[in-house]
Amino acid sequence: MSSSSLDVFFPKHSDSEAPISVITAILSENDTFKFLHILHEFGKLGFTEVKDLAGATLAKVSSIKLLGDTLTLLYGAMEKYSERLDELLISAISEHQNGNLIKTQTMCKELLIHKPKDLDVMLLYANSLFDGKKYADCIHWLDNARNIHPNNSEFLSKFAFLVYVVALIDI
Repeated sequence: MSSSSLDVFFPKHSDSEAPISVITAILSENDTFKFLHILHEFGKLGFTEVKDLAGATLAKVSSIKLLGDTLTLLYGAMEKYSERLDELLISAISEHQNGNLIKTQTMCKELLIHKPKDLDVMLLYANSLFDGKKYADCIHWLDNARNIHPNNSEFLSKFAFLVYVVALIDI
């Protein structure tokens, strides 16, 4: 592993396609002036999505001018962002368990913007599509998951089960 890959700021969210304003809102704490200042700072570095910040080097991130310790503030905001996504996933699982498939699917779509490669989200979304008898959509998402996680046994067993069930329905 090269030294440049070791100093990436927050690799956990380096694939998030969410707008940087999500992090800006956390940092600004409902202060419009702070929000605009932080958004301007991000803009100077070309950060338009969370993945731009998350995948940046520590040196680049520390060049952002914030009131206080920049790295500490940004790391705290990214942690809060992660916690909110974890809470949203827990809520989506609960909605699925309660049979609220449309709400589950809506929450999963939101999560996939933030975590497009998260297998748990992809499987929950596929399960909710399956439960809603949207088999073609379910297969599409399972196929996406297979492409991203080709050796995951949990995924492979779900995919095999779905193919079996769809084959039975078509008979």
